[in-house]
Amino acid sequence: MSLFNLYNEIEKEYENLIPLKQEGLVLFHLYQRQKDGNIGKEFSEEEIIKSLREIRYDLKTYQKEQFNHTIKYFQKYFLWRDENNRQYRFKPFTKKWCKLIENILEETFNPTQLQKEFLYLSNTFNEQSFSEWYTTTFESYSQRVDTQINTLYLQIDRLVIDFRQQISNERAYDLSALKSIVNTLEDIRYKTEELNNAFSGAYDIRNKLLKSRIITEDILLNRQCENVLYFFQEVQSNLKIISKRIDSVKPRLNEYIRNINRHDFYIRFKCFFNQLLEKSTLEKGKIHFPNEIPSIPIRNAQQIKFIIVKENFDGASLSQFKTAKSKIPITNEIETENRFILEKERFEVQKRINSYMFDLENRLKMYQEVDFSAFFYEVLKKENGNINICVKLAHKTMYKYHRGDNTFGISISNEMVGIPEYPIIKIWKTIIYKRM
Repeated sequence: MSLFNLYNEIEKEYENLIPLKQEGLVLFHLYQRQKDGNIGKEFSEEEIIKSLREIRYDLKTYQKEQFNHTIKYFQKYFLWRDENNRQYRFKPFTKKWCKLIENILEETFNPTQLQKEFLYLSNTFNEQSFSEWYTTTFESYSQRVDTQINTLYLQIDRLVIDFRQQISNERAYDLSALKSIVNTLEDIRYKTEELNNAFSGAYDIRNKLLKSRIITEDILLNRQCENVLYFFQEVQSNLKIISKRIDSVKPRLNEYIRNINRHDFYIRFKCFFNQLLEKSTLEKGKIHFPNEIPSIPIRNAQQIKFIIVKENFDGASLSQFKTAKSKIPITNEIETENRFILEKERFEVQKRINSYMFDLENRLKMYQEVDFSAFFYEVLKKENGNINICVKLAHKTMYKYHRGDNTFGISISNEMVGIPEYPIIKIWKTIIYKRM
């Protein structure tokens, strides 16, 4: 008995399983009508033809032969036909197919709810009952998250398409609609950041998995563990893709809006000027504008001055223009010295920050992960409470390891940490770790 081969089978049945757009839309039309209660679980051939004619609005006459061919095509994989009462109903494949597409398109995004669900996912994780947690909690949750993240990416494409449609006609665009598209894009960025923050806690699960005794000779457990680790790594990677796409698209849309503003001003000014001249009259060397706008002479009222150059032109005879004397800047020694001191202090601060960054990099190479919160307070002590240096160090670290370097990741939890020496200074628990 030969083994099942997906490619070989789909190659033979592709056209029957994946309908063309017009036939597929008929099935969705019937599915929606059934969902709305307009047709029952069983429906007649006339109902199918009704959906066919609504989809194929280009058909002006009743195409019986074409309708019969389509209905017969549906009967292989999509519709059951009851020969006795001549009624039709959906096959299981059609229901699953329509429902899957419905879920993908209908899926909404709620970062606050996702954060709550992620905390539940993290809190319910237990290495002793890992297999049960994997099947009952993780599998269903991960599928929904994948769908929602993909929805975010599709929303960006949809916004770009809407933007292009808005600007397809330069005289018909709506500037407020264009700005609304850019604002929606910014809203997606905010949602992405919220979701990224929610998933930063994935480090806790990753850490538990790596340090637990789940890694055994049990192949199934090892595979499940790898799936969990890969899922969170993939989520963070996909969110970074979305953020980079927004960073790429948004500046170009904003620049186009600025160009539209300039172009719009030119069009309006040209239109106004043409209307003004059409309703103006010319009388005695003056243009008389309508609506009591003051008239102006056509000729320039100011006499133009010329320089007459004779045949026996002598350049020396022209009056020489006086050149302006160059001014020597007045230097203030005290101010110059102060600027020098400030620049020297700035250089020293930058030098110390670079030294701390070098120390952090060495620790990451050696230990693969660093508690940045502890490192932050370690630097704070060395700097005798100079919070400005620590803040600059944190900013440079976040920029490098969160946005620049894909080798390492950053996990930020909601736990606030501090030290007794500086009780008013607290930061979130932050871990920098090497990605798998």
